[in-house]
Amino acid sequence: MQLEECRKLAESRGWVIVDEYIDPGASGRSDKGRPQFNAMIREGLAEDPPFNVILVYDHSRFYRNVGESEVLRAKLGLNDVQVFAVKQPIEDDGLLGSFAITMQAAMDDHQSRVTAMKVRDGMAANARDGFYVGGTVPYGYRLEAVATRGSKTKNKLAIEPYEAQVIKMIFDLYESGMGQKAIITKLNEDGFMRRGRPWFKSAIIRILSSTTYAGRHIFRPTDWRTKKTGHRSKWITIPYPAIIEEAQFQNVQQLVEQRKPSVTPPRHTTSDVLLGKIAKCGSCGSGLQLATGTGRSGTVYHYYNAPPS
Repeated sequence: MQLEECRKLAESRGWVIVDEYIDPGASGRSDKGRPQFNAMIREGLAEDPPFNVILVYDHSRFYRNVGESEVLRAKLGLNDVQVFAVKQPIEDDGLLGSFAITMQAAMDDHQSRVTAMKVRDGMAANARDGFYVGGTVPYGYRLEAVATRGSKTKNKLAIEPYEAQVIKMIFDLYESGMGQKAIITKLNEDGFMRRGRPWFKSAIIRILSSTTYAGRHIFRPTDWRTKKTGHRSKWITIPYPAIIEEAQFQNVQQLVEQRKPSVTPPRHTTSDVLLGKIAKCGSCGSGLQLATGTGRSGTVYHYYNAPPS
Protein backbone atom coordinates (compact mmCIF):
# COMPACT_ATOMS: atom_id res chain seq x y z
CA MET A 1 0.00 0.00 0.00
CA GLN A 2 2.81 2.41 0.91
CA LEU A 3 4.63 1.61 -2.32
CA GLU A 4 1.50 2.22 -4.40
CA GLU A 5 0.90 5.58 -2.69
CA CYS A 6 4.46 6.64 -3.50
CA ARG A 7 4.04 5.60 -7.12
CA LYS A 8 0.77 7.56 -7.44
CA LEU A 9 2.29 10.76 -6.06
CA ALA A 10 5.34 10.44 -8.31
CA GLU A 11 3.07 10.02 -11.34
CA SER A 12 0.91 13.02 -10.34
CA ARG A 13 4.01 15.22 -10.15
CA GLY A 14 5.60 13.88 -13.30
CA TRP A 15 8.54 12.39 -11.40
CA VAL A 16 10.38 9.48 -13.00
CA ILE A 17 11.06 6.60 -10.59
CA VAL A 18 14.63 5.44 -11.20
CA ASP A 19 14.67 2.76 -8.48
CA GLU A 20 12.74 1.35 -5.51
CA TYR A 21 14.48 0.48 -2.24
CA ILE A 22 12.52 -1.96 -0.07
CA ASP A 23 13.48 -3.53 3.28
CA PRO A 24 10.45 -5.69 4.17
CA GLY A 25 9.60 -5.72 7.87
CA ALA A 26 12.60 -3.62 8.89
CA SER A 27 12.30 -1.02 11.64
CA GLY A 28 13.05 2.64 11.00
CA ARG A 29 14.71 3.00 14.43
CA SER A 30 18.18 2.58 12.94
CA ASP A 31 19.98 1.67 9.71
CA LYS A 32 20.81 -1.84 10.93
CA GLY A 33 19.05 -4.60 9.02
CA ARG A 34 18.20 -2.15 6.22
CA PRO A 35 20.61 -2.96 3.36
CA GLN A 36 18.38 -1.33 0.75
CA PHE A 37 18.06 1.85 2.80
CA ASN A 38 21.83 2.04 3.22
CA ALA A 39 22.34 1.48 -0.51
CA MET A 40 19.89 4.31 -1.24
CA ILE A 41 21.76 6.68 1.12
CA ARG A 42 25.12 5.79 -0.44
CA GLU A 43 23.77 6.58 -3.92
CA GLY A 44 22.11 9.76 -2.68
CA LEU A 45 25.43 10.97 -1.25
CA ALA A 46 27.45 9.97 -4.32
CA GLU A 47 29.22 12.62 -6.37
CA ASP A 48 26.63 12.30 -9.13
CA PRO A 49 23.46 10.87 -7.48
CA PRO A 50 21.03 9.05 -9.82
CA PHE A 51 18.04 10.87 -8.25
CA ASN A 52 17.23 14.21 -6.61
CA VAL A 53 14.22 13.15 -4.49
CA ILE A 54 13.82 10.32 -2.00
CA LEU A 55 10.10 9.64 -1.79
CA VAL A 56 8.75 7.88 1.32
CA TYR A 57 5.26 7.14 2.61
CA ASP A 58 5.86 9.24 5.74
CA HIS A 59 8.97 10.50 7.48
CA SER A 60 8.90 7.68 10.04
CA ARG A 61 9.60 5.28 7.13
CA PHE A 62 12.80 7.19 6.43
CA TYR A 63 14.11 7.29 9.99
CA ARG A 64 12.43 7.22 13.42
CA ASN A 65 15.46 8.59 15.23
CA VAL A 66 15.18 12.36 15.02
CA GLY A 67 18.92 12.96 15.43
CA GLU A 68 19.93 10.52 12.71
CA SER A 69 17.12 11.77 10.46
CA GLU A 70 18.33 15.37 10.76
CA VAL A 71 21.94 14.45 9.99
CA LEU A 72 21.05 12.38 6.92
CA ARG A 73 18.59 14.92 5.53
CA ALA A 74 21.20 17.68 5.96
CA LYS A 75 23.87 15.66 4.14
CA LEU A 76 21.46 14.75 1.34
CA GLY A 77 20.33 18.39 1.08
CA LEU A 78 23.92 19.52 0.54
CA ASN A 79 24.01 17.04 -2.35
CA ASP A 80 20.76 18.47 -3.80
CA VAL A 81 18.71 15.43 -2.77
CA GLN A 82 15.43 16.11 -0.94
CA VAL A 83 13.44 13.72 1.26
CA PHE A 84 9.71 14.02 0.53
CA ALA A 85 6.85 12.21 2.31
CA VAL A 86 3.50 11.32 0.71
CA LYS A 87 1.49 11.78 3.93
CA GLN A 88 3.42 14.85 5.06
CA PRO A 89 3.88 16.84 1.83
CA ILE A 90 6.12 19.54 3.25
CA GLU A 91 8.86 21.07 1.13
CA ASP A 92 12.26 21.07 2.84
CA ASP A 93 12.96 24.73 2.10
CA GLY A 94 15.59 25.27 4.78
CA LEU A 95 13.20 27.47 6.83
CA LEU A 96 9.68 26.72 8.14
CA GLY A 97 9.41 23.61 5.99
CA SER A 98 12.58 22.17 7.51
CA PHE A 99 11.34 23.06 10.99
CA ALA A 100 8.01 21.32 10.35
CA ILE A 101 9.77 18.18 9.09
CA THR A 102 12.02 18.18 12.17
CA MET A 103 8.99 18.47 14.47
CA GLN A 104 7.27 15.63 12.63
CA ALA A 105 10.40 13.49 12.93
CA ALA A 106 10.54 14.26 16.66
CA MET A 107 6.90 13.19 17.10
CA ASP A 108 7.55 9.99 15.14
CA ASP A 109 10.60 9.30 17.31
CA HIS A 110 8.59 9.87 20.50
CA GLN A 111 5.70 7.69 19.34
CA SER A 112 8.12 4.92 18.40
CA ARG A 113 9.68 5.00 21.87
CA VAL A 114 6.26 4.96 23.56
CA THR A 115 5.14 2.00 21.46
CA ALA A 116 8.37 0.12 22.17
CA MET A 117 7.98 0.77 25.90
CA LYS A 118 4.40 -0.56 25.88
CA VAL A 119 5.48 -3.68 24.01
CA ARG A 120 8.37 -4.32 26.42
CA ASP A 121 6.12 -3.75 29.46
CA GLY A 122 3.51 -6.12 28.06
CA MET A 123 6.09 -8.82 27.38
CA ALA A 124 7.56 -8.36 30.87
CA ALA A 125 4.09 -8.74 32.42
CA ASN A 126 3.53 -11.96 30.45
CA ALA A 127 6.95 -13.21 31.56
CA ARG A 128 6.15 -12.54 35.23
CA ASP A 129 2.96 -14.60 34.80
CA GLY A 130 5.07 -17.49 33.52
CA PHE A 131 3.95 -17.27 29.91
CA TYR A 132 6.35 -17.84 27.04
CA VAL A 133 6.96 -14.52 25.29
CA GLY A 134 8.46 -15.64 22.01
CA GLY A 135 11.73 -16.60 20.44
CA THR A 136 13.16 -20.03 19.75
CA VAL A 137 11.78 -22.68 22.09
CA PRO A 138 14.73 -24.06 24.12
CA TYR A 139 15.81 -27.59 23.23
CA GLY A 140 14.19 -29.96 25.71
CA TYR A 141 10.86 -28.13 25.78
CA ARG A 142 7.72 -27.65 23.73
CA LEU A 143 4.96 -25.04 23.80
CA GLU A 144 1.73 -25.89 25.59
CA ALA A 145 -1.36 -23.66 25.28
CA VAL A 146 -2.70 -22.85 28.75
CA ALA A 147 -4.96 -19.81 28.30
CA THR A 148 -6.73 -17.62 25.76
CA ARG A 149 -7.02 -13.86 26.14
CA GLY A 150 -9.09 -12.36 23.39
CA SER A 151 -7.75 -13.68 20.10
CA LYS A 152 -4.32 -14.49 21.56
CA THR A 153 -3.26 -17.86 22.91
CA LYS A 154 -0.96 -17.88 25.93
CA ASN A 155 1.66 -20.60 26.04
CA LYS A 156 3.94 -22.03 28.68
CA LEU A 157 6.89 -24.35 28.25
CA ALA A 158 6.41 -28.04 28.92
CA ILE A 159 9.07 -30.75 28.91
CA GLU A 160 9.55 -32.62 25.63
CA PRO A 161 10.44 -36.16 26.82
CA TYR A 162 12.87 -37.23 24.08
CA GLU A 163 14.80 -33.94 24.04
CA ALA A 164 14.83 -33.84 27.85
CA GLN A 165 16.49 -37.27 27.79
CA VAL A 166 19.25 -35.85 25.58
CA ILE A 167 19.68 -32.85 27.90
CA LYS A 168 20.13 -35.19 30.88
CA MET A 169 22.61 -37.22 28.88
CA ILE A 170 24.69 -34.11 28.09
CA PHE A 171 24.85 -33.10 31.76
CA ASP A 172 25.62 -36.67 32.90
CA LEU A 173 28.42 -37.10 30.34
CA TYR A 174 30.00 -33.78 31.20
CA GLU A 175 29.77 -34.51 34.92
CA SER A 176 31.40 -37.90 34.40
CA GLY A 177 34.47 -36.18 32.91
CA MET A 178 33.73 -36.18 29.19
CA GLY A 179 34.69 -32.99 27.35
CA GLN A 180 32.48 -30.95 25.05
CA LYS A 181 34.05 -32.27 21.83
CA ALA A 182 33.69 -35.87 22.99
CA ILE A 183 30.04 -35.26 23.89
CA ILE A 184 29.38 -33.80 20.44
CA THR A 185 31.00 -36.79 18.76
CA LYS A 186 29.02 -39.28 20.85
CA LEU A 187 25.67 -37.56 20.29
CA ASN A 188 26.16 -37.28 16.53
CA GLU A 189 27.53 -40.81 16.12
CA ASP A 190 24.74 -42.31 18.23
CA GLY A 191 22.09 -40.52 16.18
CA PHE A 192 20.87 -38.05 18.81
CA MET A 193 20.30 -35.19 16.38
CA ARG A 194 19.36 -31.69 17.51
CA ARG A 195 15.96 -31.33 15.86
CA GLY A 196 17.28 -32.89 12.68
CA ARG A 197 20.66 -31.16 12.76
CA PRO A 198 24.03 -32.29 14.10
CA TRP A 199 25.37 -30.94 17.38
CA PHE A 200 28.12 -28.33 17.55
CA LYS A 201 30.15 -26.78 20.35
CA SER A 202 28.26 -23.55 20.94
CA ALA A 203 24.99 -25.49 21.42
CA ILE A 204 26.58 -27.71 24.08
CA ILE A 205 28.10 -24.70 25.86
CA ARG A 206 24.75 -22.90 25.82
CA ILE A 207 22.94 -25.90 27.29
CA LEU A 208 25.47 -26.53 30.06
CA SER A 209 25.27 -22.89 31.19
CA SER A 210 21.52 -22.34 30.86
CA THR A 211 19.61 -21.95 34.13
CA THR A 212 16.45 -22.82 32.20
CA TYR A 213 17.22 -26.53 32.58
CA ALA A 214 17.37 -26.09 36.36
CA GLY A 215 13.91 -24.47 36.26
CA ARG A 216 14.87 -20.78 36.15
CA HIS A 217 14.52 -19.03 32.80
CA ILE A 218 15.96 -15.50 32.66
CA PHE A 219 13.84 -13.16 30.56
CA ARG A 220 15.94 -10.84 28.39
CA PRO A 221 19.05 -10.33 30.54
CA THR A 222 20.59 -8.54 27.53
CA ASP A 223 19.43 -5.08 26.49
CA TRP A 224 18.13 -5.32 22.92
CA ARG A 225 19.50 -1.87 22.07
CA THR A 226 23.02 -2.02 23.50
CA LYS A 227 23.44 -5.84 23.37
CA LYS A 228 24.96 -5.60 26.86
CA THR A 229 23.95 -7.67 29.88
CA GLY A 230 21.76 -5.62 32.18
CA HIS A 231 21.94 -5.42 35.94
CA ARG A 232 20.63 -8.50 37.75
CA SER A 233 18.11 -6.38 39.65
CA LYS A 234 16.24 -5.82 36.39
CA TRP A 235 16.15 -9.46 35.33
CA ILE A 236 12.86 -11.34 35.37
CA THR A 237 13.11 -15.00 36.36
CA ILE A 238 10.38 -17.24 34.96
CA PRO A 239 9.84 -20.59 36.71
CA TYR A 240 9.94 -23.41 34.15
CA PRO A 241 9.70 -27.17 34.68
CA ALA A 242 13.21 -28.34 35.56
CA ILE A 243 14.97 -31.07 33.58
CA ILE A 244 18.14 -31.08 35.71
CA GLU A 245 18.36 -31.17 39.50
CA GLU A 246 19.77 -27.98 41.03
CA ALA A 247 22.65 -29.84 42.70
CA GLN A 248 23.79 -31.35 39.40
CA PHE A 249 23.46 -28.02 37.61
CA GLN A 250 25.61 -26.25 40.20
CA ASN A 251 28.21 -29.04 40.07
CA VAL A 252 28.44 -28.74 36.29
CA GLN A 253 28.90 -24.96 36.58
CA GLN A 254 31.88 -25.54 38.87
CA LEU A 255 33.32 -28.07 36.44
CA VAL A 256 32.87 -25.69 33.51
CA GLU A 257 34.75 -23.00 35.44
CA GLN A 258 37.52 -25.39 36.47
CA ARG A 259 38.01 -26.67 32.92
CA LYS A 260 38.42 -23.26 31.32
CA PRO A 261 41.83 -23.08 29.58
CA SER A 262 42.67 -20.01 31.66
CA VAL A 263 42.21 -22.11 34.83
CA THR A 264 43.13 -25.64 33.77
CA PRO A 265 45.33 -26.41 30.73
CA PRO A 266 43.45 -28.56 28.17
CA ARG A 267 45.97 -31.40 28.59
CA HIS A 268 44.67 -31.96 32.13
CA THR A 269 40.99 -32.21 31.22
CA THR A 270 41.62 -34.39 28.16
CA SER A 271 44.34 -36.56 29.66
CA ASP A 272 43.82 -40.32 30.06
CA VAL A 273 45.69 -40.13 33.38
CA LEU A 274 43.08 -40.81 36.04
CA LEU A 275 44.57 -38.51 38.69
CA GLY A 276 45.97 -35.84 36.37
CA LYS A 277 46.50 -32.59 38.31
CA ILE A 278 45.05 -34.25 41.43
CA ALA A 279 47.81 -36.53 42.76
CA LYS A 280 50.73 -34.55 44.18
CA CYS A 281 54.03 -35.43 45.84
CA GLY A 282 53.75 -35.34 49.62
CA SER A 283 57.25 -33.88 49.96
CA CYS A 284 57.64 -31.23 47.27
CA GLY A 285 54.01 -30.70 46.24
CA SER A 286 54.71 -31.31 42.54
CA GLY A 287 52.05 -33.00 40.44
CA LEU A 288 52.74 -36.70 39.98
CA GLN A 289 53.30 -38.10 36.49
CA LEU A 290 52.28 -41.49 35.17
CA ALA A 291 55.25 -43.82 34.68
CA THR A 292 55.59 -47.42 33.51
CA GLY A 293 57.85 -50.24 34.54
CA THR A 294 58.44 -53.87 33.65
CA GLY A 295 58.58 -56.59 36.29
CA ARG A 296 60.86 -59.63 36.25
CA SER A 297 58.08 -61.65 34.68
CA GLY A 298 57.83 -59.16 31.82
CA THR A 299 54.56 -57.68 33.01
CA VAL A 300 54.19 -53.94 32.32
CA TYR A 301 52.77 -51.98 35.23
CA HIS A 302 51.92 -48.30 35.79
CA TYR A 303 52.66 -46.07 38.76
CA TYR A 304 52.81 -42.39 39.69
CA ASN A 305 56.14 -40.69 40.11
CA ALA A 306 57.30 -37.17 40.97
CA PRO A 307 58.93 -35.32 38.05
CA PRO A 308 62.70 -34.92 38.21
CA SER A 309 63.76 -31.78 40.07
